[in-house]
Amino acid sequence: MNCLYELNNKSICSGIGKKLKSIRVNAGMTQKELSAKSGISLMTISGFESGRAVVSLITFIQLLRALEKLEMIEQQFLQPDPISPRLLYQIEGKKPKRVRK
Repeated sequence: MNCLYELNNKSICSGIGKKLKSIRVNAGMTQKELSAKSGISLMTISGFESGRAVVSLITFIQLLRALEKLEMIEQQFLQPDPISPRLLYQIEGKKPKRVRK
């Protein structure tokens, strides 16, 4: 495991805000432009990027959408679930493996 578990939630959110700032800057977008495109207030964006504010998940998604970086969520959280043994049998004709306790 890494040292993330040693950080409190506020520190992790602060790091995410700094990463969002890096993404915004690399996209050549100002906070004002991001505010206009996302519908999130300039003060909220500034506070989040500087670590002074925590935003909701909905707000974070709106910011990523405005930055055209929603794939970051897909890569980490929206991968398909592993295929079930029953479905594998239907697809490949293989007998499902049973879990023994």
